[in-house]
Amino acid sequence: MTPSRAERRRHNWVLFGLAAVLVALGGRLYYIQILCHDRYLATAESQTRTEFALPAPRGSIVDSRGRTLAMSVPAYLVGASIPELPQDREKTADALAPLLHMDRGELLEKLQKQRQFVFLKRKVPVGVAREIERVQQAERARKGPGALTGIVLLPDSTRSYVNDDLACHVLGHINIDDRGAEGAERAFDRQLQGLAGKVVSLRDGRSQGIAPGEVVQEPVPGNTLRLTIDLDIQRALEDQLESLAAEYTPAGAFGVVLDPDTGRVLAMASWPKYNPNRPGACEASARLNRNVCTVLEPGSTFKPFVMAALLEESAARTTDIFNCEGGSWHTGGRVITDAHPYGALSLADVVVKSSNIGIAKAGERLGPERMWRYCHAFGFGRPTGLGLPGECEGLLRPVSRWQRESLHSIAFGHEISVTPIQLAAAYAALANGGRLYAPQYVRSIENSRGETVRDYPPRLLGQVVSPRTSAAVREVLTQVVERGTAKRADIDEYDVAGKTGTARKLVDGHYSSAKHFSSFVGMAPADRPKMVALITVDEPRNAYYGGTVAAPAVAGILREGLACMGVEPRPKSAVAKDPRGR
Repeated sequence: MTPSRAERRRHNWVLFGLAAVLVALGGRLYYIQILCHDRYLATAESQTRTEFALPAPRGSIVDSRGRTLAMSVPAYLVGASIPELPQDREKTADALAPLLHMDRGELLEKLQKQRQFVFLKRKVPVGVAREIERVQQAERARKGPGALTGIVLLPDSTRSYVNDDLACHVLGHINIDDRGAEGAERAFDRQLQGLAGKVVSLRDGRSQGIAPGEVVQEPVPGNTLRLTIDLDIQRALEDQLESLAAEYTPAGAFGVVLDPDTGRVLAMASWPKYNPNRPGACEASARLNRNVCTVLEPGSTFKPFVMAALLEESAARTTDIFNCEGGSWHTGGRVITDAHPYGALSLADVVVKSSNIGIAKAGERLGPERMWRYCHAFGFGRPTGLGLPGECEGLLRPVSRWQRESLHSIAFGHEISVTPIQLAAAYAALANGGRLYAPQYVRSIENSRGETVRDYPPRLLGQVVSPRTSAAVREVLTQVVERGTAKRADIDEYDVAGKTGTARKLVDGHYSSAKHFSSFVGMAPADRPKMVALITVDEPRNAYYGGTVAAPAVAGILREGLACMGVEPRPKSAVAKDPRGR
């Protein structure tokens, strides 16, 4: 029977409708699967997949010879896959709290959160993690849900300073978030951090865990930081500071040891110190690296720089005579005094005997502008660029702000303030032929494969004085040890050159007669120094002269340090003098 025209029309409309539906469905599928693929995939994954960052182990910090100072040791992160926990969460809290040494109430609060996965505790020791695994294995053997079902262990690390408080002020420490809080840990935090990994927790449509805590991207450890510090020299310095603290019960003590030919820091320490494994167990003041953040008047340790400027400018010779006025000089409405009364002294003896009057008169030959220029050239009044947190720039006022007496005062180390690291770096220039190097405490950065990522070569800032001037100053500083104020710095193994300093502290705007900074800067061997060492003692008791308090400690560091460096002991001999008396 042939369909009627009306039936054919209805048939066509049905076919057209079905085709339209198919086209619409195809278009919708194209829109969903092609155009909106990424958006819907992300939505689906967000409903079934939870990602967590897995902390990367921080890179190690090693000394110049590769000996470990700070490292990350294996630990575990304990978490909970909430959907997999037993219904009785209190039972889980009871079993887990004593293992993690956590408060039961705090732990239970975390276990009852409406999340798929929660972190319970980081940096859990390996032994504790093994005990949790043992309990879980015993529960599985009983073929029933146990109290620790759903508890997940993920790899983590904890920071260990293997020598406890040794080099603590250089290393610093990290905070609870694994970020550097002080010292090298803070200054090189980005390089030490590493790249976090990724942990994924999967769940089904009923929010039941499928694969909780699966590591899908391993963390990449941070870079290794190789310091210029020598562990043996560092230990020698800290031992000397501890002995000074025991003998003189000071408010503090600090010291730094440099390689004068490169500016590299061989040791740096402050007392009191702290244990970076437990940074919260000490006073905040104990965490200060006073070699970079303490600003003090250098006192008589500044006199060699005035002499160097005079020799370099041909404004004086070491044999020029100055009248030291019997120990008291009235000038410009003030009185300058010496610790001992002297008459006529050569420029060399002005430094050897440490006469304030003599060096003040000698400084007049320079004048304010040249005095300021040499102070600045030796690095005073500006940060050294060492890079440790908290470094101060000291104080060197422009000449326009000097008073009538400023030239005299600065000549013997007043009206100018320096940091210990500035002073040591400037003495290194006197030791190495007049070259000022920026002090450095980092030698290189290496990746986890041991490849050098970045080198830190010595950084020369300029030639301050000539090698001849440098040699002449060292010869005078050798006499300071042989027959001057630093006889207690003399040692049998090497000729030592150096200068003492005993500076009164400013208290409420006035110089105290009872509180002092006692310092000595020494270098050896005197004819070609391989080491410069500075120690300053803050408010020593029972004695306060730098030659008494600090000089013997520096002598001990030079003796031990040069032996560590393999410098052969030399017979005692006079350093060759310049025939022109410069």
